[in-house]
Parts: sequence; structure tokens; C-alpha cells
Amino acid sequence: MNQEKPEAAGAEPITYKGLEDFQDITLMVEAQLGQTHMRIRDFLALAPESIVELPVSEGDYISVYANNKLIARGEIIVVEGSVSVRVTEVIIPHSGIRV
Repeated sequence: MNQEKPEAAGAEPITYKGLEDFQDITLMVEAQLGQTHMRIRDFLALAPESIVELPVSEGDYISVYANNKLIARGEIIVVEGSVSVRVTEVIIPHSGIRV
């Protein structure tokens, strides 16, 4: 998926007017890294320290969801050994607006 990446430096966060009272509410945010198929014998053989390979790599793009609603897309990155997502596109639900 070839998408333009916005400049990280100087990028302004989106502000939502009238939501000040809701800013401390916690949302479940998901970024699904991938799916794979396994034979039942391989599934049954899973044990601690087993590795399940996923068809994604650093630099690939994935979708980000909040409460099961698509809210953003981003690039998989690794920061200090931790897999993270750099948001490249924010999607405002029900508005058709993409930032």
C-alpha cells in the first residue's frame, strides 16, 4: 500500500471542539498486525515460546481501530525494541474526512 507520509515535525494534533468533558475517557485502541492460517496440528502444538509468523514487516501499513471503528492508518515501526504504529492518516468517523 503506497501512501504519502505526513511530516512528523510540525504536525499539529486534530482538535475537537465541544469534547473537553470527554478527554479523560479511556478507549480500547487496536492495531491488528496480521492474520495467518495454521493447520490444526500446528495449532495444537503451540507452547510457551512458540513463534507464530505474521505476513507483515516494519514499514508496512495497518489500520487502527477505537471501539471497533476505523480511526486511523499507520506504518509499523520499531521503537526501542517495541513494535509501534506511526499514524499517517486520521479518519474522522461518519464525516468522510481523512487527515
